[in-house]
Amino acid sequence: MSKNPHEFTTGDTTVSKLVTELAAESFSVSQVALTVDPQLLGNHNGIYGVPKPPPSLTSIAYKLATKLRSPVHARFDIPNLSRRIEQSPDQSYVAEHSYMAESALTSGVLQRNLYINTHVSESDVYRNGGKTSGRVMAPLILRDELRVARRAKRIACFDGDEIQRYERAGLRDVQFLPLTLRPAEKAKVAGTEKQLVFVGDQRWPPNRQAIERLAYLWPRIQLQVPGARLKIIGKPDPNGRPWHFPPSVEEAGFVDDLSSELSSSRAMVAPLAVGGGVRVKILEAISVGLPVVSTTTGWGSLAGLFDMTGCDSDDLFIDECVRYLSDPSYAAKVGRELYDANWTLWEERVAARAVESWLA
Repeated sequence: MSKNPHEFTTGDTTVSKLVTELAAESFSVSQVALTVDPQLLGNHNGIYGVPKPPPSLTSIAYKLATKLRSPVHARFDIPNLSRRIEQSPDQSYVAEHSYMAESALTSGVLQRNLYINTHVSESDVYRNGGKTSGRVMAPLILRDELRVARRAKRIACFDGDEIQRYERAGLRDVQFLPLTLRPAEKAKVAGTEKQLVFVGDQRWPPNRQAIERLAYLWPRIQLQVPGARLKIIGKPDPNGRPWHFPPSVEEAGFVDDLSSELSSSRAMVAPLAVGGGVRVKILEAISVGLPVVSTTTGWGSLAGLFDMTGCDSDDLFIDECVRYLSDPSYAAKVGRELYDANWTLWEERVAARAVESWLA
């Protein structure tokens, strides 16, 4: 893993923990994670921490010049991690993110023993991140993603569009992982205040783009629902420009107890223009029965799992937000349907069986 779940609570660490737990239902599992905190190096609570070195610009530049290796993938070809893999007695290895396969390949892991959980296509993130440098780098990243995928026994994706991309490139044995979260205590949506909530780490460019769209749409929503509020949760981007929201918008930053924040809101909003991977925050909302207003891109393959439709135009997005804010009984009904669907998927072990099939 590229991050130690004992250090970080992010979307990808949440997914990695879930996939590991589901895999452990059928297989013996050990975990290795790149780690920043010196106190978490070595074995700690079931995870072996390997030092995560700072990026070596010299090494990255060399691999870019000699192998056309993208900086993203070159960054995670880490000697200490390769040595740890070489010393491991395990028979098979799972890379959480495509770029984490680099150290496994360097260590000599054979194709029949390597599995990759792609999480999200970094090439999409860079291509759609709004920067020229990202658009230039995206083809190199995609080239690397396809290269490591061809050297794995089987890859798994959370997104149907990403699967189609691999299939067009000639990769046929790609597993779709319909991940859902364990049902939590159900929120009492009908009794909540007129508040929408957005959750996302602002250091990830797609989340900042989504907030920019919310800033544009919010005045029209508030005009139709006097007294409505919007809460934005997630770590701010220290390098991003400050927001200038009206008093009806609260920037809460990182919160320790997300479930209570979700339970006090009428609906979650996720106007994402760049998707990919599993939408963890949407799944967290669904796990407590909170309705979600999102785009087709934001829903991704979750739309099929939960029979939802994206709101892509400004008018559709605003109308759905206004309806939830104005009609708590409607919000509660949609939330209950999502909660029940998630409960059924979890009880029937849909995700667990998919993980087992992928690693079989």
